[in-house]
Amino acid sequence: METTKIPSVRTETIDPSIENALPENCTMSILFQEDGLVFSILRNDLQKFIVLGEYELKNQNAEIESLFYFREQLQGAFAKYTIAFGSTHFTIIPAPLFNANNLAEYANFQFDAALEDLRYDSLSTPGLVIVYSVPKEIQQFVDVNFLGAKIKHTSSYTISHYTNLYKNKPGEHLHVQIWHNKVEIIAIKNGKLLLINSFSFETDEDLLYFILNVYEQLELNPESVPLKVSGELEKGSESWNLLLTYIRFVETEERMANYVYSHEFKAFVNHRYNRVFQAAACVL
Repeated sequence: METTKIPSVRTETIDPSIENALPENCTMSILFQEDGLVFSILRNDLQKFIVLGEYELKNQNAEIESLFYFREQLQGAFAKYTIAFGSTHFTIIPAPLFNANNLAEYANFQFDAALEDLRYDSLSTPGLVIVYSVPKEIQQFVDVNFLGAKIKHTSSYTISHYTNLYKNKPGEHLHVQIWHNKVEIIAIKNGKLLLINSFSFETDEDLLYFILNVYEQLELNPESVPLKVSGELEKGSESWNLLLTYIRFVETEERMANYVYSHEFKAFVNHRYNRVFQAAACVL
């Protein structure tokens, strides 16, 4: 008899109110990474996040099907699915220059991918197209379990969230998301996207280099432009203190204020899972 392989649980938190939740009143948000995923469930009627989970997937093909056991409590289709895949393998093309017949050419500037794995997201605001690839195992899992749901790149949700957040706020804003030795950096100036990019890093010094390079290339002043942090980087850690040596203001990013978060989430710092919450709130 074959034994079901269970993925390693990093976080798994369920609010008691799930017992009264109806799937048609809920949004499921799933952010796939190359080595795992984070997901949340939002009760739309209460504007409250009631489920949060993070899993490590050492073998996506063998283990991914064993996720979401809690679906026994929420049978049926959800009102909305927000599903994204995050990797450093993507490139951004201005919409006026984009041609869907040239996906392979665009991809070859940044990464190698089979043509059948390539796809793109069109963002009407700010007029960009993101070209990327998604592993077949993830696409197959979504096709089987979430009929009709579309996968987008995580940067599509990141761009949408921050351009909307700062659309009426002048000034320069720099955010970083740090996750499993990867950093995503986004810069906004006067409501417009300046840059979004992601890098893999091995040491604290690597991380510092990538961030300071963005300050330099965009001519941002590290004495006056704060660095707002979400993800795994914790205040007071060695990485945090190294950044403070060169950047005057390093701050944790606040959660979205117009939502309620289960009291069960108090087990971890507020800024750790902001990306999955933000994706649930985005309309693309």
